[in-house]
Amino acid sequence: MENNNDLKWQILDAKRAHREWVGRALLLIEGASVQKEMVPVNETACVFGKWYFSDGQILRNNNIFHDIGRVHEELHQKYAQIYALIFREQTQSLFSKLIGKSASISPAELQIAKQKYAELNQISHTMVDLIDRLVNDIQMDESVAKLKLV
Repeated sequence: MENNNDLKWQILDAKRAHREWVGRALLLIEGASVQKEMVPVNETACVFGKWYFSDGQILRNNNIFHDIGRVHEELHQKYAQIYALIFREQTQSLFSKLIGKSASISPAELQIAKQKYAELNQISHTMVDLIDRLVNDIQMDESVAKLKLV
């Protein structure tokens, strides 16, 4: 079993990756050029999800870890709504396809995407708080274990 310090660093790296993912979601809404693959919809495809569903499973008996999983799933559900607005398959005329013009997101859809991002950001704050609680919980367990050795 890994030591708690390594585990804490893994969690903090996953937290950083999560924040970057949220930042890229905002860049997409603002019209920046970001590859769709950089902001995956599937909760197991993002860097945080890859950690959570692999190495993170060492914490599967921790209640906070399960809360993080539920919030992470909710986060991706919210992002899927944003993704659908931005990357929806749009019907285009043959002429538009020939000249390479693509339909863009309407101002109304952009406003909806921004509102959904605000909701996604709130969910993200909840997740970051839970991650911080998880790290504190691990530190607390480590402190208790040291006391038992004395």
